[in-house]
Amino acid sequence: MNGTDLVRIPRFLEGEALPSGYYEAPNPYALPPKAQYHFRAMVNYALRHGKSITELTKEEVKPFLIHSGS
Repeated sequence: MNGTDLVRIPRFLEGEALPSGYYEAPNPYALPPKAQYHFRAMVNYALRHGKSITELTKEEVKPFLIHSGS
């Protein structure tokens, strides 16, 4: 990001506590955090419905939430 780009918070994360480092540039040498959602399935769903990931609502992303076994 060059400082003029805006980080857009997806609709389904509005009102939620954002993870630490959300606004920081990714470190390509560090392991990525564990995903909370099946992103590939979410992208496919969004494309089928003519939306981007950032436009999906909380109800729309619920089926893609990865439930922790602990």
